[in-house]
Amino acid sequence: MEILSIFVAAQVLAVFFGWALYAQNVVMFSNPNSVSNSIFIVGYVLLTAVLILIILYFYKGKSLFRFFEYFLIFATTNLVLNLYLSALTSLLISLVLVAVRFQFEQTKNIFTVVSASIVGGLIGASLGIIPVVLVSVLLAVYDFIAVFYTKHMVTLAKQLGKREAAFSIKLKEKKKFIELGSGDLVVPSMFSSSIFIAYHSVIAIILPILGSAVGFGVLLYLMKRKKQYWPALPAIVSFQILFSLPLLLGFI
Repeated sequence: MEILSIFVAAQVLAVFFGWALYAQNVVMFSNPNSVSNSIFIVGYVLLTAVLILIILYFYKGKSLFRFFEYFLIFATTNLVLNLYLSALTSLLISLVLVAVRFQFEQTKNIFTVVSASIVGGLIGASLGIIPVVLVSVLLAVYDFIAVFYTKHMVTLAKQLGKREAAFSIKLKEKKKFIELGSGDLVVPSMFSSSIFIAYHSVIAIILPILGSAVGFGVLLYLMKRKKQYWPALPAIVSFQILFSLPLLLGFI
């Protein structure tokens, strides 16, 4: 499936970006093993969700969300390019990439995946094992509650879709569309990136990515059986942690 391939590719990219950022000490936190980092990230996600809901309530246009998308493309690509190029060259290339996205609508999925991979790589490079596991679990629980109980995640998905906000990838699979939010790419990407940085081995790449792919496969099966909104993170995170347990427990 194309969407599964993209899902896996996003994590492979995140591992590369995360290692590159980590090697240059471009990280978010000075102490990657502090649990307070996890609380900060989860709090940031919750606050962002509230702010977006407020904006959606009062603002009915599309331009603001396009601006956010273009800014994210610029910021993430510039962050990585700065590792290898001069500040001016990085700036110019990032602006060109934004112009490409503006001109060619069909590049939406590509830029969404790349931006999510860079964000995931950055967070993964900034978090130790315990904090990244904690963040992943807490966000999976939040995703479950936000879809099945408060249902505000469903509202966000519908409203952002109407505003053509590029915070998800959408692909046609067998006469129906499957949509995956950028957060559903960022979380497994940060986990895979953090695991690789902690263990820097081939198996540290394979296990978390394979686990997330199995979890994503379970999600696709559930979506096929019952057509409704499903939280992606519970299945993805559960299998990602399960497959990574041999590493986390020191058996490998």
